[in-house]
Amino acid sequence: MESPCRQICRLDEDLGFCVGCGRTPDDLRAWTRATEAEQAAIVAAAAARLESLPPRTAPRHSAG
Repeated sequence: MESPCRQICRLDEDLGFCVGCGRTPDDLRAWTRATEAEQAAIVAAAAARLESLPPRTAPRHSAG
């Protein structure tokens, strides 16, 4: 299975997972040794974590 990494590697310590792919540090360590079924479970859990984040809003620009 292809890695879900999006090259936005930023672990949010408060959330406990990468805000790019949604994987936890344990998920990241286990990825290369995980079976395809385990990887699918990691991807599903990571997607659910990302869905739990509030929607991103565009930065406000002041007219100046």
